[in-house]
This record gives sequence, structure tokens and C-alpha cells, in this order.
Amino acid sequence: MPIKIAFISSKAYKNYISSISQNLDDIQLEFFIYEEPEDAITLLPAAQNADAIIVGGLLPFQQIQPLVPQLSVPCHYMAQDETAVATTLLSILQNEQVSLHELAIDVIDPTFVSNILDDMNYTGDLPYILSSTSQHLYKEHTQLFHEGSVKLIVTGVHQLYEKLENENIPVFRMKDSKSATLRKMEEIKSELLLQKSKENRATTGIIECSEDDFQSFIQFTKYIHASYKKKQDGRFELYTTSGRLQQALDREDLIHVLAQFNSPYRMGFGYGESMAEALQHAQEAIHFATPGDIFLIDERTKLFGPFPSEKRSISLKLDKPQLKLMAEKTKLSSLSLSKFLQFIADRQSDQFTAQDLADYLHVTRRTAERTIKKLLDHAYLVQSSSEMTYQKGRPKAVYTFLT
Repeated sequence: MPIKIAFISSKAYKNYISSISQNLDDIQLEFFIYEEPEDAITLLPAAQNADAIIVGGLLPFQQIQPLVPQLSVPCHYMAQDETAVATTLLSILQNEQVSLHELAIDVIDPTFVSNILDDMNYTGDLPYILSSTSQHLYKEHTQLFHEGSVKLIVTGVHQLYEKLENENIPVFRMKDSKSATLRKMEEIKSELLLQKSKENRATTGIIECSEDDFQSFIQFTKYIHASYKKKQDGRFELYTTSGRLQQALDREDLIHVLAQFNSPYRMGFGYGESMAEALQHAQEAIHFATPGDIFLIDERTKLFGPFPSEKRSISLKLDKPQLKLMAEKTKLSSLSLSKFLQFIADRQSDQFTAQDLADYLHVTRRTAERTIKKLLDHAYLVQSSSEMTYQKGRPKAVYTFLT
């Protein structure tokens, strides 16, 4: 299936792109032509039906740029580079009867011209270098021409080129680098294909909620475009795609959808290369969730959450050699050790009790004590003191993690 790219451009730039893009594989171009740069903004709604938008020209992009964060698809700008400027100057020296000092050239970055001339070891008089972003660019160019200071104007602004040409003023349009333009479109295609593959990753969720909240649960499944089935333990398993889930988690109205649940719920989601891997990650993610929380573990075993209140992330993969050694010595799983390390990171004190750990991990005190014993046996923890309970029974042991 081809990638669809919407080009917002002038008619001249459309003709150029059409002439060089015949051999692009799996890219479908749709053009939206503006008469004036400020009209580009009116073309955005229709252009968003494509997979991506490319804006040809600096001035129209400046009109659109404030709205880019709000667009539903990525938006790119064919930025001018040194290659385009060098190609233009070489063409002028080869084909036009003018010297460099008789040019007025507007560029995005003045260093483009100075760098090229330095590389050429050019020692003559410099051309007039103007900024393409100047609001008075037409006046600056024409004034230099009418004063007799320059014989040729070089511009990358399409509308200015057409205006000067209509006034019979000698003008040369900045040449676009064919290779750079094609390479940019191929890069955009690759990015989109990668994004699409990520959005279609297998995604599974596990939800614990009250039977009285079944209708709220159904509304949530519609919100994330998920199918579901009820398990024998009373939990629900959900199936969707990572793109739909991520879009839902990023939306501001998520908190209102979740507010429809009248009783506490817990949710865990997992991404994976297969449904089995995604389900395993979802089962691990829900262990982190306290009532009212949503956690997510991705295919790289990175934990995200809790949603919607926070979007912190921690890696559950033990990449550092000392952590791998710690897991091997204590015989703790990567998940158990990552949970413990996150418990330590979240505490404002380096001291804790078995009950503190049990409460954090939502496990029994006995399970927490087994984890502590493994860490004690290999000197990763020390029992630093005892804490009186002011009730009958033994004092609680207080432990310190040796970082």
C-alpha cells in the first residue's frame, strides 16, 4: 500500500516535484496549490487526509508552523541547504553573463553563501546576500536592481520569482537539489512505514473492575477501539493496536472516560511482537497498578504509567552488568528486581520495612520478606535497626539498601 503525501506548494514547485518524482516507489503525491503563501493555511484541513504533509516554500511554512503541533499527521518543510545554493551559483557562472558581485541572492542562512565561496577560494567582491525571511525582500531586491548595483536577482521564494519575472526584471530561481529532495521524500516514507508498523503492534490489556461498572467498561473498550473477552477469574482481556491505545492515552478527555467507573479499577496493557508476548507484558503491567491506575509495558520491557495522572517510564530490562550480576546472585527475576529498584527510587528515605515493600508491590508481607531475604543473603541489604510497633508482637526490622 503506497504512502500518501500531500504537497502544499506553488504551481511552479508542483511542476518541479512532478518532473523528478516519476520513479519514486510506493509514494502517492497529492498537490494543494496556493496562489499566495498566506493561503496555505486554508489548505491544511484537506491535506490532513494524507499520511504526511510537505510544505514547499519557506513563506507558506511560516504561515502553517504555529499549527503544526495540532495537526493529525506529520508536517515537513523542504528546507534550503548548501547543496541547492552551490548548484545555483555553479549554474549561473556556467550559463549567465554575470559575475558573482553583480548578484543579489536571498538565502535562509547567509553562511551558506560564505561557506561555498570559502571552499572555492573566491577572493573577489561578494554578491549582495539578503535574508529570505525579510518582510521587505521585494523592496530590497528591486532597489539594488534599479540602482544598478546588481544585474541579476537570485531567489528561492516562488512568489517573488514570478512577480519579478512579470516585471521583466532579470531573475534566476534558486535550484532545488534533486537528490536532496528525493532523499527527503524517501526518508519521510521510511519514517511513516516504521510508524505504521509500530501502530499495528499486537496490544493486549487486562482490566479488573466491578460488575456494576460493566457499561463503563464497554464505553472504555469503544474509546480504545478494543474487542474483549471475559476470563474465568472475572478479569477482562482486551485486544487492540498500539496506535489506537497510545492515541487514547494521550487524549485529554481520557480522565472523563475513566471517571464513569463508580468503583476502583486496575488496568495493565502490553505491547509485543505477538499476542502471547503482549499478554505476558499486560499481566506484568497490572501488578504495578493500584486502584485507579493504568500501566503499560512495551515490547522493550519498558514500563509506562501510571496513567492518567503520570507518564513516567522505567526500564524493566537489566542492561547494566552490575544489575545482571545482582539478579544472578539473588535469583530474583528481572521484573521482581526492577520493581524493587523502583520502590527504592520512589522512596524519600533509604530505609524501609517489609510492610513498606509489601504495600508498594501489592503483595503479602511474606512475599516481600522472601525478596528481602535474598537481598540480605548477598549483602545488598543490611538490617539497620528495629522499629517498635507500640502493639503486641516483635519489633519490625528496618532495612537499608546498599547502593
